[in-house]
Amino acid sequence: MATTFRTDLDGVTGPAPSSPDGFVAGHWRWRPDWTEGRRCLWWYLTFENQSELHAAVQQTNRHLSAVTALDLVPSRWLHLTLREIGYVDELPTTAPARALAEALRGLSGMEHFRLSLGPMTVLPGALVLRVSPEQAVHQLRARLPGNLPTPDARDGLPAPDAVPPHVSIGYLRSDIAAHTLPTSTLSTPTVSVKVSHVTLAEVTRRNWRYEWSPRGHVSLNPGARADEA
Repeated sequence: MATTFRTDLDGVTGPAPSSPDGFVAGHWRWRPDWTEGRRCLWWYLTFENQSELHAAVQQTNRHLSAVTALDLVPSRWLHLTLREIGYVDELPTTAPARALAEALRGLSGMEHFRLSLGPMTVLPGALVLRVSPEQAVHQLRARLPGNLPTPDARDGLPAPDAVPPHVSIGYLRSDIAAHTLPTSTLSTPTVSVKVSHVTLAEVTRRNWRYEWSPRGHVSLNPGARADEA
């Protein structure tokens, strides 16, 4: 039975959005064409030096480790999805450099800002940290080159850039009964993070998570620059 999607997170901190039979869809049914190891270019916000965020997520993960259907995201792979460029095997070799140059122009004049991450809630396929203000992420996303988000659900789940901005802390490996997710009793502290750059990431699905290597960064400040990795 199809999952009923909640795309407005306001006030959602209790039971997971679920189908009438009480199950939340597993994450990996989304985009079966994205096979393990296939590389895809995405724009991400990444959190390499955000020690407070890493500590909060690690604390939460200790409480979630007993949920066997949930694959927790290690701190090094935490990210906020912005926009997709495309599969590397379908792009010209110049695509990363061109994307960085276009992003540098698009982000010209945009200064760094802060986001609040938390508390934890549920989207179809994942436990996530809410992100606010959402409008700041939408404005950043709109300035980046790449594919536009689609509001349509595909393969039983919406695309991650078609739902409210979020940072996933765990992916559901399979469909799971909503009542087994401890969101109503587990509190995650809200953490403030500084957004000073965007990352062009080469992403793979591996080990039941998204792993990536940076292809470049574009800084947010009056003297913004693009650095290719």
